[in-house]
Amino acid sequence: MNPDSPKVVELLRSRGLRPTRARRLVLARLARSNDHLSVDELRAELRRRGQPVSVATLYQNLKRLVAEGLLASFAGDDGLVRFDANTESHAHLVCARCGRIADIGPDDPVLKRLKVAVPRPARRMRGWTLAQARLELRGLCPDCRRRPA
Repeated sequence: MNPDSPKVVELLRSRGLRPTRARRLVLARLARSNDHLSVDELRAELRRRGQPVSVATLYQNLKRLVAEGLLASFAGDDGLVRFDANTESHAHLVCARCGRIADIGPDDPVLKRLKVAVPRPARRMRGWTLAQARLELRGLCPDCRRRPA
């Protein structure tokens, strides 16, 4: 996705956000692919592309984009917070060797074969109300499967 595209600008405005350069760059970059970057990875990539953003600006904008529901965030296996432009319900495939993370949608045949039970009603959960769930499937990505251990 192009940071200057009307779609990016409209998406930000639809959430009451000004379409600043940093917000447009971050949202466009994360929406462009199925990867899940940390702050440092995102900052390094933007710098490599000649679009530097300060660390403070990056943190502030990522926090705001998550709060407005335009990005999701989660802690990766490496302990770093990772950001995902896919805010729809989905699971993650995680490579046990290289740590690569990929999205897998709710209609994927693999997920349809899994039987995951969510307790109902919520009062059975010791008073907890379920707000969200995160499902990870672990294995080896195609690249690591081709390489010897």
